[in-house]
Amino acid sequence: MKILHKGFDGLEVAFQGKLHAGLRRKLQMAKDNAEQSGSAEYLNLAGVDVWVKGTGAKGGYAFVFDTGPDGEIWVIKNNDKAENWNLRVKVMATQLIARGFEGTVENIYSMLGKWKAEIIAESVARVDFAVDFIADDYAPDMKSFICHSKSTQGEYAEKMDEIQPRQFACGRRITSVTIGMMPGRQIITYDKRREAIQTQKYHWFEIWGIERENCTAVWRIEVRAGKDHLRDYRIKTLNDIRDRIGFVFETALNEIRLIDNPEVENRSRDGITNPIWEEVAGLVSDCMGLKAIPTLKGRITEGRRVQIQDRYSALIKGLASGYAVAYRVSFVDAMEELPERISGIIGDYLRDDRKKFSKNFIRATNRLKFIDDDRGVNGEKSNAGNSGMSGMWCGNFAPA
Repeated sequence: MKILHKGFDGLEVAFQGKLHAGLRRKLQMAKDNAEQSGSAEYLNLAGVDVWVKGTGAKGGYAFVFDTGPDGEIWVIKNNDKAENWNLRVKVMATQLIARGFEGTVENIYSMLGKWKAEIIAESVARVDFAVDFIADDYAPDMKSFICHSKSTQGEYAEKMDEIQPRQFACGRRITSVTIGMMPGRQIITYDKRREAIQTQKYHWFEIWGIERENCTAVWRIEVRAGKDHLRDYRIKTLNDIRDRIGFVFETALNEIRLIDNPEVENRSRDGITNPIWEEVAGLVSDCMGLKAIPTLKGRITEGRRVQIQDRYSALIKGLASGYAVAYRVSFVDAMEELPERISGIIGDYLRDDRKKFSKNFIRATNRLKFIDDDRGVNGEKSNAGNSGMSGMWCGNFAPA
């Protein structure tokens, strides 16, 4: 077993409070523009770069915006009553890796400070922790998991209790096993390499420090604690997470185990815990002791830049062949004519329609701000800057 990555993979927090009316009006204008254009609208929200969607979200949230793939997704209610729970944030996994838990919390509250949000209380809705590794002999199988004695173990059962296993496969190869349901407790083990390739999240290979071709699988064991499960352990605030989340994760991996000898009659008593499972249980118990990896931010950003460059290059190449066929340029003539024709089209566009190009250039710049080199976390420019949370605006509630 070789550990490639370990750390928090998800964090969702709701806030009792409000965003002041001026910023909500700006969000409404951006939302209207996004609805008309059919794409997210860029907005500098009091010094924070955000992309506003043209829709709201379930639960009465009027505004949905994100701060880039290494930032957060925010949902905000258009409500002036500070006693309501009007704000909610979901943190991207890459921010938790680069900043760590404490740096992420500091960044969230720094943004709330820049927005001069009035915050009364917080409530953690979800927190996830993941361990990624390579192991030649690791193969998840739901029949090898020990669950509660009352759990019905079945792949196709219609009704599932909290810790019933579900299994997915590609061909004959099992790719994931999930136990539990959110917003309770959930443990999932799956092929993260396969998922990263399918969703084109190639930055994970930068995080792991491996090439895509150098391994057949990167397995992940991920523990997820939803709101209902957190309340069982009286966890509500971020301070509660600091104090007890390691115990919660370790308990989950002790109560639900992967064993090496599922054929024994009394599996809960005689089942031999898989050594990989034991090692992961030890890692999650010390989750709050992990350090941030700020140097990864630049590598992830550059990886995304290269990926986007390749995407646009492929588009241009694909359009070139289609253009040749549409304009009846033969294959032989295309070798000589296409470079000149395409160069002429671009030259005429830049020369004759500079205003349109300028407008499109600005839109592209705003859309791709997240691949700028100056958006790191280790002393470089960031959304939140160095602005702290003002007690005058946020009452007596502030991060520890």
